Amino acid sequence: FGFMPLLGLYALAGIIVNNAIVLIDRIDIERGRDGADPFEAIVTASAQRVRPILMSTITTILGLSPLIVGVDALFFGMASVIASGLLVGTVLTLGVAPVLYSLFFGIRPVPALQRPAAGPPSLLAPTATPPRQEAGV
Repeated sequence: FGFMPLLGLYALAGIIVNNAIVLIDRIDIERGRDGADPFEAIVTASAQRVRPILMSTITTILGLSPLIVGVDALFFGMASVIASGLLVGTVLTLGVAPVLYSLFFGIRPVPALQRPAAGPPSLLAPTATPPRQEAGV
């Protein structure tokens, strides 16, 4: 393990930590909304951050691919460490970080029967209250 792969490892750690911080910050923003279910906030924030995290990963790997394909003596180790580490780190950031966040804060999904109704009423559900029966009739 030479100097350049070690430098790539430090750069990789910075990229992955930055992705995780941005994801956790988005989860906190979603949880801060009034009446937001914490579990739904995690799911919503993770879904919102998938594309930006994947785009940064893909563009970084594509940018490093000439150094990997060309087998440059100086930069091959650094580029391969960053590219392969980003593949693993992206999966961990998008898959494991939200799970660890929910476990750390004790957030569990709310069963569908206990969840308050949201959105427009169903077409099959009765919308009018039944007529009252008067006493003695």
